[in-house]
Amino acid sequence: MYQTSHLLYTIRELSYVGKWGNRQDRRRNADGIQSQIYGYKFYILRHFKKSTQQIVTILADIKKTYTFARKTCKYTLIHKGI
Repeated sequence: MYQTSHLLYTIRELSYVGKWGNRQDRRRNADGIQSQIYGYKFYILRHFKKSTQQIVTILADIKKTYTFARKTCKYTLIHKGI
């Protein structure tokens, strides 16, 4: 349970997108965060022993939130539990 909550906390920390800087900086920050999403797949597979379908669902929810943040150039939080 601690590992799951720790992962969610890390994702929330990364989800502050585009609060500072000009538009180019905000886009660069969002791109960097977007590229980190796929690293979580292997982390979750190693530590949480979830099925592939659960991993795909989790990543889809995370990606949807980051895509929304990137479009609005505002920060957002993920309120979805795993």
